[in-house]
Amino acid sequence: WPQTLQGKAKEFFDRYQTYGKPQGYKLKAMIINFPGGVPGDVGFFLNWAPDKA
Repeated sequence: WPQTLQGKAKEFFDRYQTYGKPQGYKLKAMIINFPGGVPGDVGFFLNWAPDKA
């Protein structure tokens, strides 16, 4: 799915790949609303919590 990103979402993802992921940050993408029952907006969630043991 990353290759389908455009605009600001692509810029954010590319920056995450370059700077965030190598430092241990995690990224999750989720559909955050379903207007009329169909998938709507996508949200990016950045996490820096350590992995659970």
